[in-house]
Amino acid sequence: MEPPTLNLPDEVTFMMQAGLTRDSITVDVGDLNLKSLKDLACNFVDKKFPEHNLNRLSERLILFRHDYSSTNILH
Repeated sequence: MEPPTLNLPDEVTFMMQAGLTRDSITVDVGDLNLKSLKDLACNFVDKKFPEHNLNRLSERLILFRHDYSSTNILH
């Protein structure tokens, strides 16, 4: 008997949001890890707020996963 195969998409789309500013970002699943997500988030902030003047931005970011079916929406 063959083990079941898991069909994952090639890409995943995220919504990045800072205050009222948001944008969707599509990432190749093979490149997905915490460092790449933080890099994408830093690039998002740099692009949307070019004069933010924050040093060590990657150390200040907090990433949340929204799960609307859970009692704790932010994980």
